[in-house]
Amino acid sequence: MIPSGQKGLTAPFLPLTLTLIAGILIGEHIPLSIFLIAVSALILLSVLLCRRKAIIAQLLALAILFALGAFLIHLSLHPRLPPHHISNIPDRHTVMLRGTIYRPPQREETKTVAYLMAEEISHGHTMTLATGRVRITIRNPAVPLRYGYQVRLNTKIYHPHNFHNPGSFDYEGYLRRKGVLVTGYVRDRDSIEIVSTKRGNFLLRRFDRWRARIEHFFNENTSPPGRGMLKALLIALLEPTEALQKIEREMDFTQRLAIMEALKALPWSAVWDYYCLQKNVPTEHDWFGRVRQYEHEVLSRRT
Repeated sequence: MIPSGQKGLTAPFLPLTLTLIAGILIGEHIPLSIFLIAVSALILLSVLLCRRKAIIAQLLALAILFALGAFLIHLSLHPRLPPHHISNIPDRHTVMLRGTIYRPPQREETKTVAYLMAEEISHGHTMTLATGRVRITIRNPAVPLRYGYQVRLNTKIYHPHNFHNPGSFDYEGYLRRKGVLVTGYVRDRDSIEIVSTKRGNFLLRRFDRWRARIEHFFNENTSPPGRGMLKALLIALLEPTEALQKIEREMDFTQRLAIMEALKALPWSAVWDYYCLQKNVPTEHDWFGRVRQYEHEVLSRRT
């Protein structure tokens, strides 16, 4: 019962949800010891004040929910691991790993990234049980791997760590949120052996095959971005957009003009020529000569 003259939470779902989300977002930065002490104090205060001050009791209830969100993120980022978990393998140790791909591989221009659910690890001639998720980077992007494939591969184990630079990407936390505590690297395609193609969920295997067919169809029937589009993207990436917007809000158009003039002298053409050389295509000063050569050798012979 809420005493007369005091209002309860008329729409409790929104503040409760926001409090739980805040606890999940902030909880990973709170030490576990401080978190346990704070929860114990909040529970004691809520019991003592629940009948005297309804508003204070409601605030304490929100604080307890905040602590619950922090506790959930702690359980997710720092789970209790079994003795045979793959994270117990020493850093930079080379092993023979057998596992099943539990999500579709990510194929990039120079590599393939696969997520494996570890099953067995061999040290020399001894096979031992293993559990845990592993992010495997394969240097060859053409390795024919799909969801549900059981593979055996020779990989070097790495324990991901952040560089602790101000404002840097929390790579370790990103992997922990996916349940991945260990990464691996495979340099040679011959180090990978496909043991089975029938593991995993049947429906997910079918969806992955349809996705691969659709991707292949678009790759075969669409053209990549042209030179002009890529060059425009390069120049746009070099432009300090946020700084220009800040200067415009401050109405300092003199400084804006100075920056725009300085942009014209940026060495984006050297970056563009280097990209063209990497792709084995003519550079900015050579492509028109190829056009003239084509006109002389091909177009001039047409009637």
